[in-house]
Amino acid sequence: MLLDQSTSSVTLLHTSRTSQTHSLPGLLTKFMGSERRQVARYHIRTPLRFRAVNLASDKSEHFTEAINISRGGFFFASSAPLQVGAPIDCTLRMPPEVTGTKAQETHCTARVVHVRNEPYGDGRIGFGAEIEKYHTP
Repeated sequence: MLLDQSTSSVTLLHTSRTSQTHSLPGLLTKFMGSERRQVARYHIRTPLRFRAVNLASDKSEHFTEAINISRGGFFFASSAPLQVGAPIDCTLRMPPEVTGTKAQETHCTARVVHVRNEPYGDGRIGFGAEIEKYHTP
């Protein structure tokens, strides 16, 4: 492997004596994967109220808090029976760090994108949700 610092490219030498040149960012993405998150995430706890959409076994409203939040999503802990892909209807208080102005009550539809199965001390598990749509009042 040869690194050309002037052009930020990498040349990979293969055992067949052929070579390929890649841009350094492209190569890093190829081997390390890309970061999906593209907005700043804040480790701020904020109230969260949600209910699962289309979940026959649980039509109740759940009250918890988001543990961290961004304009694109949030992470929370709950005992609700959610799975990856589950849509949820949410109301949460977006802090000033996220809104850029003042804190505001926000209603949105989100989708569970990952589940952290290690239980918290009280039996809840962690869920990451991606906001799909903001609803205007």
